Amino acid sequence: MDDDLNFDSLFGDASLIEESVESVEFQEPEIEPEPVVERPVAQPQPSPGKKRSSKDFEPDMDMLLITAQSSMIIEGMKALTNKDYSGKKLPVYLEAFRGIELYVKILERNPDNYNKLSPIINQDPDCEEVETIAFNLYRHKYKDRPVSDGQKLIAYEIFRDRMKNAYYKSLISQTMVGIKNYYLMSGSINEDKIKNAINSNHEKLKSDIEKISRTVAVAVELVKSGNIEISEGLKGRDVNLFIIRATELLVYYYTKIQNKQSADYYQRINDMYSKYLIVR
Repeated sequence: MDDDLNFDSLFGDASLIEESVESVEFQEPEIEPEPVVERPVAQPQPSPGKKRSSKDFEPDMDMLLITAQSSMIIEGMKALTNKDYSGKKLPVYLEAFRGIELYVKILERNPDNYNKLSPIINQDPDCEEVETIAFNLYRHKYKDRPVSDGQKLIAYEIFRDRMKNAYYKSLISQTMVGIKNYYLMSGSINEDKIKNAINSNHEKLKSDIEKISRTVAVAVELVKSGNIEISEGLKGRDVNLFIIRATELLVYYYTKIQNKQSADYYQRINDMYSKYLIVR
């Protein structure tokens, strides 16, 4: 099975191919961009006879980073526009999130640096498109174009939150594919596999369980936000089904290792989502 979301048949189709959950941590990614240059950019020069200070180099580095990251942001935006939240798009959304976070950090740290970069942004098609998207999102929400540094910061924060939401949806899709490793084709939990894993390879199982637990937390938060449509037209049914299946597995696992508190917690979530289609 690839990452196409066919949730109704996920646990009952004998043609499904097993694939493990990839190691993507549930946490807001820290920004660790590498200064890779994808195109030549003009370097501002100091006035004759004046030594360059750290303030001179700081805009240079920002310029290198945003020109490298902006193409990744555009790629993520295309996936978001197409509502492609498959697990395959997870690294795309992650890099796009990091890129937008870079714009946010520049404005937070020193708005003057962002203003110094305006000529580069206007000359670079990708940078210009990123700025246009962010400003249009702001204008759509507040009915006006961002003018002040604070308003521009808010514009990029709106853009960042949109991309983070897409990242979380893609994470749920990926995890949904992964949890079928612990289910039989009949749709019931593969108890023998879990028991054997507890006895022989518990660290790998624990790692998978931790990822599933974190993704359940993401899914519950998406339900609270009201923006939960992953597969077009399902209006949150796919997220509900993920929560039910994932918590069913978590209840069984925590019961087997005699962690009653965690088992009871996930049982309450399972009971709630099994009885109701929860959409806010």
